[in-house]
Amino acid sequence: MKKEYLERIYAGWLAKIIGIRYGAPVEGWTYEKIKNIYGELTDYPVDYREFAADDDSNGPLFYLRGLEDGGHGAEMTAQDVANALLNYAPYEHGFFWWGGYGTSTEHTAYLNLRSGIPAPRSGSIAQNGSTIAEQIGGQIFIDTWGLVAPGNPALAAKLASKAASVTHDGNALYGGIFVAVCISVAFEEKEIKKILETGLSYIPSDCEYAKIVRTVMEFYEEHPQNWRDCFAYIHANYGYDKYPGNCHIIPNIAVMILALLYGNGDFSDTIAIVTMCGWDTDCNGGNVATIIGVRNGLEGIDYDRWRKPVHDLLVCSSVMGSLNIMDIPYGALYIGKMAYELAGEELPEPWKELAEKRIHSCHFEFPGSTHSMQIRVDSMTDEKDPITRECCVCNTDESAHSGSRSLKATAVPVNSGERVFVYQKTYYEPKDFHDSRYDPCFSPLVYPGQTVHGSVMLPEYAGEADCSLYVRDLRSGKIFTGKSVHLKKGCWQELSFRIPSWEGALIGEMGVCFDLLMGTASNSDLCRTFG
Repeated sequence: MKKEYLERIYAGWLAKIIGIRYGAPVEGWTYEKIKNIYGELTDYPVDYREFAADDDSNGPLFYLRGLEDGGHGAEMTAQDVANALLNYAPYEHGFFWWGGYGTSTEHTAYLNLRSGIPAPRSGSIAQNGSTIAEQIGGQIFIDTWGLVAPGNPALAAKLASKAASVTHDGNALYGGIFVAVCISVAFEEKEIKKILETGLSYIPSDCEYAKIVRTVMEFYEEHPQNWRDCFAYIHANYGYDKYPGNCHIIPNIAVMILALLYGNGDFSDTIAIVTMCGWDTDCNGGNVATIIGVRNGLEGIDYDRWRKPVHDLLVCSSVMGSLNIMDIPYGALYIGKMAYELAGEELPEPWKELAEKRIHSCHFEFPGSTHSMQIRVDSMTDEKDPITRECCVCNTDESAHSGSRSLKATAVPVNSGERVFVYQKTYYEPKDFHDSRYDPCFSPLVYPGQTVHGSVMLPEYAGEADCSLYVRDLRSGKIFTGKSVHLKKGCWQELSFRIPSWEGALIGEMGVCFDLLMGTASNSDLCRTFG
């Protein structure tokens, strides 16, 4: 295991979420419809308030738990993943598309398992027929099996084969292996063609999946200039009308290969091309984004364009309400922890300590990560004449309490006596989301009686401030704060707050409250804090 693998795992998982969110609003659209409405689709088509749960991220993260729960490590069985599916997917609600037995591949396999049909029979052609078994799900839920085996394509292929067989077979099984191998290889290989060739080397050369990958590669060699010409060829010869079912894997892998080749290794171009092709846009975007995200690393993903709108948030729709309010760094570190265990090695510090803290820890060690932290100022001005403020949070290496990075919160201007809140949402309501995609349900992340810890530093150039940890009741809006501490500039100070008994409370917000002291600042002063 190389030290940089952890950051590349984060880059790949982050890229997966970006690709999903980019393609979700136009999922199922045709190439013509996207072109007529958007022309060149070069940015997120929807400005989400918050993006609700999606099957393309639910599956990869919760199927992976079969690796931990099953306890078999690299010898994981298909039934280990099947048990994770049964344990974490709500019965016919959320998680993925419950389209009916014999219509939805995952629904069919799920009901097979509930009826006592074991994996891999549950997803086999012998049990379900080739139409059901060869839909796109074989590859769209597979990314984490490549991420958990960085630079080890043989292990990625082995794990992906077991995982995909729970719900799929035939070309869809080969698709899962192919995509996982490409992700694993991208940790070490930059040349796209070599990545694809390695993926092909792990599946039968005479299968239809391998043939369509090679067909698109050959077309690219002869016509490398215009991706639209390649799509016209794919549409005419390998379109949806040529394959049965709701979302067959063959047309979609064809446009994925198109995008990987014509994107020339550029993250933005690759996900734009695959999305503008239409069909299963969020699935295809998520897969190619993971491959290119791992290949290019964080520096290859434009922060303002792609990362900032996502803001590290990941919402899921499993049966575990406490796991459904997640964030991308948590998922990446969970995957990294599994990768190190498979390699027979221990996570290096500070990652080892951070992994043990699990979901409720905000560590900021991944460059650019924010853990979905937010900032606001409780204004004391007349609403008829509001102050225009610049408030933001960002990741920084300017200072750190532990490790090498921290979160920097900036509010400009702040009046004397005003309060600045830097916080994480600990509960979500339907109104918070742009849509009700896959209907997530939640349990609050914090409760009365628990203890919250945090570390804060006020830099030398900031105004004087007192600070305390706090929680906010979502129902009443009431705020409870811990002991207030006067901040000493340039010194990290540790805070602790035991949340008091609070009958009927629904804690929806947790963070740090800063009180700018009277007489220490004016409208032109800065109030900057670290946590």
